[in-house]
Amino acid sequence: MTSSPIRYSKAPARDNRTYWAESRAQEQIVSFLRRSLPPYYRVIAIPNGRFKADPKTIARLKREGLTPGVYDLMILRNDGWFAQLEVKNPLDPKADRSDEQIEWGDWLSSGGANVAVVRSLAEAEAALVGFGVPLRGRVAA
Repeated sequence: MTSSPIRYSKAPARDNRTYWAESRAQEQIVSFLRRSLPPYYRVIAIPNGRFKADPKTIARLKREGLTPGVYDLMILRNDGWFAQLEVKNPLDPKADRSDEQIEWGDWLSSGGANVAVVRSLAEAEAALVGFGVPLRGRVAA
């Protein structure tokens, strides 16, 4: 008796231009904020997704505090004030927050925190100016 070889379906090819657009947008925002925030503000990234790891590593990271839904960027002021930005793919107008991200944003907003979903550097700048952050630079129009 011969058995048929197992056939694996090939994953669909990804469009790297689209796949990495969100990452590039986030890099632009972070670079701008590092140059434009006053010295009593900081921006940090929360690498909560877009990485592949084995189940044991994911379980360990969750035990260490990895929390699904936490937004991509946190802007902190040294008196305890903060804002969070969720960066979405600027090339995919259908890209939306996950259920966990919606819950996270709603939870923060219910306590009066400043949160925004942005798709570009200009949107991030507008959100932060709206939150009262005194940026030292502006995005060229």
